[in-house]
Amino acid sequence: MDDHYDLDHWSVPFEDFASIHEEAIRDPEFPGPPPEHPHAVLRGDIVERKVCLHICPCCGWWIAEDRAVRPAMQWQHWVVALASMPVLQDMALNDINLPLQEVRRYLMRKFEARTSIHPRLFELTVASV
Repeated sequence: MDDHYDLDHWSVPFEDFASIHEEAIRDPEFPGPPPEHPHAVLRGDIVERKVCLHICPCCGWWIAEDRAVRPAMQWQHWVVALASMPVLQDMALNDINLPLQEVRRYLMRKFEARTSIHPRLFELTVASV
């Protein structure tokens, strides 16, 4: 995986983290304190934050992750993670300016796309092999 870290990529408000946290602690199977307990109520500040975009260099699969450590009102810290659904990269194979290495990787994982490739790009890709 290629990991790209940058806190400026996403601006996630406290409410988004809080809604995920609230959903988790309201689950009847949740093993922690009840939702109204001071150990479960978030304060709103961030102690630590990790924002990362994970990309597989072979298949193009990627997922965005935003993980924050948020303190509770009293003697507790919670790790709350927001993540995108994992997806595969899609490529417009009619663009003649695409990097050949990327086209080759894309065709390795999506061989059926070879029928939609630009003829000149197809020639260049074959020649690069």
